[in-house]
Amino acid sequence: MPKISTLSGQTVFEYTLDDRGGFYIEYSGRPYISKKLIDKIRREFKNKTVPGGFGMTNPIPGGFGEWIRNNSSLTPRHGSHIAAVLKEIGVIKESFGKKLIMLQF
Repeated sequence: MPKISTLSGQTVFEYTLDDRGGFYIEYSGRPYISKKLIDKIRREFKNKTVPGGFGMTNPIPGGFGEWIRNNSSLTPRHGSHIAAVLKEIGVIKESFGKKLIMLQF
């Protein structure tokens, strides 16, 4: 299992790719990110740069965390882990910022 950190560098975690084009985030509950959700993310954010907005109670409007909350059963906090894996596998081209993380798709 690859070990990576969230884009802020504050949390180290592991993930597991599967043979269906998705992945598992290896922490409590072991959430599964399906290929269908990854494809939906690719379509929604293609050629865009958006804020991460991973705050649980008040995610940034129009940010990735808010989108994850509104388009899946997951939370903006899951979005921080999902974004890290998506960068690792090449879906997110670049990320920058420490306090406000921006994602370039």
